[in-house]
Amino acid sequence: GDTQTSSGTILFENGNTVSFVTTVQDVGEDTAKVTVAATADEDLALQGVYYHINLPAGDYPQEAKLTERQTVKTTAFRLTDPRRTIEVGTDDAVEFVLQRDKVIDTDIVSQLGLRLPRDAAADELVAIVFPIATGNMTKGQTVKATFTIKVGGQTDRAPVALAVDTSKPGSPFAGIGGNFRVYGGEDQASVDYNLANLRVPWGRVPMLLNAFEPREGMDPVEAMKAGGRQTGQIKQAMETAKELAGKGIPLIVTTWDMPGWALLPPGPQTPGRPFSIPARRLRQDKAAAVYDEVVTYLTYMKSAYGVEPALVSINESDLGIDVMQTPEEHAEFIREVGRRMAEAGLKTKMLLADACSPHPVKFVDAAMRDPEAVKYIGAVSFHSWHDGTDAEFRAWGEAARKLNVPLFCGEGGTDSDSYRYPAIFQEPWYAMYELDTYMRICRESQPLSILHWQMTANYSLLVGGGRSGQPLSPGRRFWQVKQLDVAPEGSAAVAVTTEAANITACGFMKEGRVVVDVLNNGAARQATITGLPSGATSAHVYVTDGDRGMKELEAAGVSNGTMQLSLPMDSLVTIDTGR
Repeated sequence: GDTQTSSGTILFENGNTVSFVTTVQDVGEDTAKVTVAATADEDLALQGVYYHINLPAGDYPQEAKLTERQTVKTTAFRLTDPRRTIEVGTDDAVEFVLQRDKVIDTDIVSQLGLRLPRDAAADELVAIVFPIATGNMTKGQTVKATFTIKVGGQTDRAPVALAVDTSKPGSPFAGIGGNFRVYGGEDQASVDYNLANLRVPWGRVPMLLNAFEPREGMDPVEAMKAGGRQTGQIKQAMETAKELAGKGIPLIVTTWDMPGWALLPPGPQTPGRPFSIPARRLRQDKAAAVYDEVVTYLTYMKSAYGVEPALVSINESDLGIDVMQTPEEHAEFIREVGRRMAEAGLKTKMLLADACSPHPVKFVDAAMRDPEAVKYIGAVSFHSWHDGTDAEFRAWGEAARKLNVPLFCGEGGTDSDSYRYPAIFQEPWYAMYELDTYMRICRESQPLSILHWQMTANYSLLVGGGRSGQPLSPGRRFWQVKQLDVAPEGSAAVAVTTEAANITACGFMKEGRVVVDVLNNGAARQATITGLPSGATSAHVYVTDGDRGMKELEAAGVSNGTMQLSLPMDSLVTIDTGR
C-alpha cells in the first residue's frame, strides 16, 4: 500500500548493537511521514541517535560552499535550490545541522557492497542531520521520532540532443550473455525459458573442483564413472554446459572453490565487513596438484560430454570468493594452468581477473607483465557489482585492448546481496539502475559480452515460477536485456554523446546499420539524434518502461542522418536504422 517498513541493526566496532525500525508512509504527492524507532541491545554510551539526509553537493551549489557546520533549532528546516526544495518538519523544535560531507573511503565502499560514486563531484555531499534522541541508552530502551519530509522542484523536460559518431568504430559486441550456475529444480525452467526467448551469445558455468577430487590422490575420473553422492552436482553442471554448447553458445567455465585438502586453514574475518567472505588461500605445496586437477576436469568434460570451453577462470580471487590470490599468485595460476592445458591439447584459454567488481583495476598488472602468462590469456573479465566509475570501466577496456583480447563483464548485476530480498528484482528503480550500469559498461568498456547474473531462478529476470504457483513470464529486466540485444551480434561499439542530465546512451554499428540505446532516467522529453546513416529514411523504435516490454512503436522518420522522437518517462528507447 502506501507504507514501507524496513528494519536492521547498527553494529559498533566493539560489537554492541542498536536495532532499528523505519516506516515511511506516503501522505501526499510530495510528502512522506517517517517514523524511526531505535532500541539498544546493550547499555550504550552515546552522543545520540541521528537521522542523516545526504544530498549531492552539485544539486545545492550554495550549501556546497559551506566551510563550517551551520546549526538552527526549529520545527521546519528547509533547503532551497533554484530547481528543488526539501523540507523536514518535526513536532517539537530540534537542532538541525547542515554540513559538508564526503562518501566514506572507496575501499570500504567496495567491501561493504555500497554503490560507488561515478566521479569525484558525486563524492561530495551536503548533509542535513538532526537527532532522534540525544544521550546514552540503556539495554532495552527504545527511542522514537516521527517527522515529515516534503520535496518540490521543477521537472526537467528540456529537449535533449544526442550525437552518434560512427567514424571510429570500437570493439565488437556479441550481446548480453548469462551465467548458468544451477542450484536446484526451479532453475531448469528459467534456463529453458531464457534460452528459448533470448539471444544468449555467451554462457558461464561452474567448475566444481572440491566435489571432483574431495580426497587427495584419488582418481576423480574413475569416481565419476562409478557415480556417487559427490558426482551429482558435477553431472548437473556438465549437462548444463552440454546443453549450452549444443546450442552453439561458447562457454566460460569458472571455479568458485578448490579441494579442501589444498587450502590453508581459514584466516580471521576481515574487519569492517558485515558478511563472511571465505577467502581461503591455496597451499603452495599443493598448487601443482590443483593445476593438474583443473586440466583433468576439463579433459573429462571434453571426453565425457563433448564440451570444450573457450575460457577458464577462478572467481573473484581478488576478494576471495571463495579462494583468494595475490596478483602474483593469480599470474602464476594463469601461467601454470595455461601451460598444462596447452600440453594436454586443450584449446581452452585463461580468463584474466574475473574480478569481484570494477574497482580492482590493478589486479591484472602482474599477469600482464609476465610474458609466459600473457601467451595463455584469452580474455579479461570484471564483474559489475556495486557499480563503478566511468574511468574504471574504461581501464578494463584498455587492459583488454593492450593484450589484444576480448573483454567480458563476467557477472552482470548491481547488488550482490539482492537475493536476500527477491522482491527487489521487480522494483522499477532497481531495473533502471541495472540497465544504466550495463549501458555505461557498453559505452566505456566495450566488452564482447555482459554475462547477466543469472539466467536461472537465482536473481531471475522472470516473474512467477517456483512457490508462486504462477507460470513464468518476462519481467521488466528481461525486456531490457532482450532490447539491448537488438544490435546484431558482432556490432562495433560507436560513441553516442549528450550533455543532458539523466540520459545514458550507447550505440553499435554493423554493415551500415546503426542501433542506438537511450535510457531516460527522468521525465518524458523530446530528443534529437544526429549522426545516423545519411541514406536512412526511417528507423524502427522500441520502448521498455513501466507498462511496455520491448514494444515496437511506429517507425520514425530520418532525414539527412537526423531524427526526432519522444523519450517516455523512465524508459529504454532503442533506435534501429535497419534489419
